[in-house]
Amino acid sequence: MDKGYVYLIGAGPGDPDLLTLKASKALKSADVIVYDYLSNNKLLEDCKPDAEYIYVGKQAANHAMKQEDINQLLAEKGKAGHTVARLKGGDPYVFGRGGEEAIELRKQGVRFETIPGITSAIAGPSYAGIPVTHRGVARSFHVMTGHFKDDYAEWDWEALTRLDGTLIFLMGIGNIPRITQALIESGKAADTPAAVIRWATYPIQKTVVGTLETLADDVEKAGIKPPGLIVVGPVVDYRDVMSTFENRPLFGQKIIVTRSRAQAGRLSGLIETMGAEVVELPMIEIEKQPVAKWVNYIETLKSYTWIVFTSQNAVEAFMDGLYSTGVDARQLGHLKLASIGSGTAKALKAYGLMSDVVPKRAISEALAELMKENLTSGDKVLVPSGNLASDVLKTELSTICTVDMPVVYDTVIGKESADHLKEVLAGDVHGITFTSASTVRNFNAMIEKAGITWPASKCFSIGPKTSKVLNELGVEPVESDDATIDSLVTCIEKALPEMRG
Repeated sequence: MDKGYVYLIGAGPGDPDLLTLKASKALKSADVIVYDYLSNNKLLEDCKPDAEYIYVGKQAANHAMKQEDINQLLAEKGKAGHTVARLKGGDPYVFGRGGEEAIELRKQGVRFETIPGITSAIAGPSYAGIPVTHRGVARSFHVMTGHFKDDYAEWDWEALTRLDGTLIFLMGIGNIPRITQALIESGKAADTPAAVIRWATYPIQKTVVGTLETLADDVEKAGIKPPGLIVVGPVVDYRDVMSTFENRPLFGQKIIVTRSRAQAGRLSGLIETMGAEVVELPMIEIEKQPVAKWVNYIETLKSYTWIVFTSQNAVEAFMDGLYSTGVDARQLGHLKLASIGSGTAKALKAYGLMSDVVPKRAISEALAELMKENLTSGDKVLVPSGNLASDVLKTELSTICTVDMPVVYDTVIGKESADHLKEVLAGDVHGITFTSASTVRNFNAMIEKAGITWPASKCFSIGPKTSKVLNELGVEPVESDDATIDSLVTCIEKALPEMRG
C-alpha cells in the first residue's frame, strides 16, 4: 500500500465545538482538506497553513462535484502519498455517503480511517430543546431520509405510524407536505406535535413548531429553506422546558468584531457564548518592532524607576522583547509598574507581575493624573508604546520627570478586502464593535474603498477616544462603561433587543 492516508471525518452538525478531539488532531495533520457544504468553515482555521483545500459541497440540485468524482479524488490524493481529511457534515455514515467513499478507497488500496461525528439527528433536536427520547413519552427514535428519489410510497408509512418513538427526517424540508400528509393518511393523529429545525447548532438556528396538520403552512410562513430536519412526536412539547440554546441573550444577532485577529479571540468568544453569530473582520494587525530597534531601553533598565503600560499589546511586545535578549522578569524587580486599565493589568499579571497603579477609568488622562501623585523629579519613566499611541502621558509626566516612550509595536491596517467587507455587510448586521480609534479609521477607509455608506447597525465603542473618532464620522456609538472587553460585551447585551429563532 502507498503511504497516503485518508480520514473520513464527521464534522458534526455545525457548532465547531462539537468536533471530536480525534477529528481535530486528524485535521491538523492533513495535507489535503476535502470539505462539504455543511462543514463549518471555522473548523478549517487550525489546519496546516500550507494545506490544500478542496470544496466538494453538495446542495439540493447544486453539486460542486459528483459523488463518483469525490471518491476518485480521495483515492488519487491518498495514492499520491498525502494525508487527506475528508470533512463531512454530521456523521460520515448517516446519510453522508461515507460508505461509498470507504468502499472505493478499499478497492484502490488506499489506507483510511473513519472518525465518527455527532449527527444532526440527535444534536439538532437537543439544541432546539427537544429530547429524542423521554421516559414515558418516547422509548425509541427512528432516523430516516426525507429526500425521495421516487414516489414517497417507497416508505411503509403505516409501519412508521405504529412506532411509538420519535420520527426524525433528515434532508426533508422540500418534502414536508408529502411527509406530513402520508403520516396522517396512514393513521398518525393530525395534532401530533412536529417541528422543523433549520441550521441546527449554528447561531442562526431557527425552530418552527406546529403539528402534522399545520407544519407545512407554518414552515412556509416562516420562510424556512434547506438545510433542516423534521421531528415528529410528543417530545416536541418539551421544547418550552428544555430549550436553552435559542434563549441566550444575544441569540439571533450578527455582530462584527473589527479587532485584530490575534486579539479577537476573547471578545468573539464571549459574544458567541451569549448566542450571537460573530464575523471577525480585523481592521488592524499588530506587528512587533524588532527588539534591536529598542534594545537600548532593556540594556538601561536599571536607570528607570517606573514602567507604564498603556495596552495589552505593549505588555506582550515588551515582555517578548525582554525574554528574547536573555533577560527575564527578575530584572524588573526594582521597578514600579503601572497599567492603564484592568485588562492591561491582567495581561501583565500573566507574566507574574502585579501593577502598582491602575486608574479607575482606562484612559490616558486618568492614568496621567494618578501617576502625577506618585512621581517625583528623581523618577525616570519608561512607557513602551505603539506607533499610534497618544502623547498625553509623555506630555503630562514630562513636567515632573524624565519620560521615554519607545515604539515596541506597530498598528497597521488589516488585510481584509473591500469585496469581503461588501459581502459581510450585504446581510443583516446588528452590531459592530470597535476597540480602538485605529479600528474605526481603518473601517471607514475600507468603507470608502468599497464605495458604500456606513451601515445602519449599532456601533459599540470601548472608550472615549474610540467614540470621538466615530463622532467625527457622524456616527453616534454606544460606549461601554469601562474600557474593558467584559464591559463592552455587557454594553452590547443591554443595547441590542432580544431576538429568537
